[in-house]
Amino acid sequence: MTTFFGQLRRFAQAAVALALANGAFWILGTWLTIARPVFNLDMIIGLMFMAMMPRWGLVLIVMAWALDALTSQSLTFHFTNTLEFLRASRFLSEVRIENYLSWQVALVTLPFAVCLALLWVTREQRRGDWLHVAALGLLLFTADVFNGSSIVSRRDVRGFAANIAGSPAAMTALRILSSRDADPLSPLPPGSSVASVAQVEDWALKHPERSIVFVLVESMGVPDGANVARWLASQVYPASLASRYQLSQYTIPFQGATTSGELRALCDLKGTYRRMDSTAGQHCLPARLASHGWATTGLHGFSQRMFDRQDWWGAIGLSQLRFAESFQSEHLPLCGGAFRGLCDDDLIHRSFQIASASRQFVYLLTLNTHLPLEPKPIAAETRRLCESASLGDDVCQWVSQTGKVLSSISAEAAASANPPLIVVVGDHSPPFAQASSRGQFNPDHVPAFVLRPRDDGDSRVQ
Repeated sequence: MTTFFGQLRRFAQAAVALALANGAFWILGTWLTIARPVFNLDMIIGLMFMAMMPRWGLVLIVMAWALDALTSQSLTFHFTNTLEFLRASRFLSEVRIENYLSWQVALVTLPFAVCLALLWVTREQRRGDWLHVAALGLLLFTADVFNGSSIVSRRDVRGFAANIAGSPAAMTALRILSSRDADPLSPLPPGSSVASVAQVEDWALKHPERSIVFVLVESMGVPDGANVARWLASQVYPASLASRYQLSQYTIPFQGATTSGELRALCDLKGTYRRMDSTAGQHCLPARLASHGWATTGLHGFSQRMFDRQDWWGAIGLSQLRFAESFQSEHLPLCGGAFRGLCDDDLIHRSFQIASASRQFVYLLTLNTHLPLEPKPIAAETRRLCESASLGDDVCQWVSQTGKVLSSISAEAAASANPPLIVVVGDHSPPFAQASSRGQFNPDHVPAFVLRPRDDGDSRVQ
């Protein structure tokens, strides 16, 4: 009996240690979006080492925390996997990192510090007890397999919705080993792209005297609140524009970060932009229009080095590329927070200037709604809308600044002498870290607005 209770006590101590190793993420998960299994099995390795070499075990736990956080953050920012997120770190020199720092970020470290201290002061209770820790890890892995959330038994229907246990280290290692063949470019299912749903190429061929302005709006998601969604639609399509344009609205499924949104919107493809070349790019909308004699231009207010756009934009058929570097001599004002670059209003104006001629396809990737947002004054009307929808300050800033981008597009449309077809679509939902803010948006779809000139002979309205 004494032996039984002794073994039970040791299992309880191992369970408490495992709870402490995962506890910081559990605490933060009540406030932030934390995409991870309930138990990280990598912690088992660290705890086993702590039973024999406490200092090394503690180092391994901290390393497991770091990889766990990276994996979760990659999903928060809509990257398809941790490896792609890590690859993006080479562009950090282009970003104002200080905009990501705040007292809330410092507060995030507190649960980890407390759990680390508790693991250290209780280390003597678990000295030499690596076997019970290993048994606990095996038990959790088995439960995950039977639940259907394990990589070896993944099922659509699970006993519990959440993953019971997982290993970010193992998943990252597998991703690295298979990276040579990962994320090939492949066609999306029908209805996955606004260009195909709205039959943009068909419109272009029927109206060679016109042009197209195609705008991908950074972090434009579908708000859950109907009033907010209607207000945003009214910014891109105010009543004053109804005599010139007719509006079609769509919701488009999305997966991945901004470059995935570009491949989806322009090429009907999924995969990584790093695989793009002229062979794959010949099927993209700009390349197809270029083959019909259209001039194609790509505009973005940030550095051409970001995500190597100076390389692969040309491969998809954009012949004239204009990034922030192209406008340096003009000394245009700058906008935005961490991703500070040219103001979207200026580039929207340039887009419509180019589109005033015939057979121009102008693609604009906006910038200033990239999170974290630079705080701006919010109009009283917008503030009342946010209060009626119970939106927090961060989401209200998004509503205000996204609305300004959309209203800038509608203002240019109203002033255009040769009204172009206008396509406006989001790349992904806003990647708010705070769970309550993120929950204000559809997690799987982005909005799309297509404005067709009323005098083009096309009466389709949806």
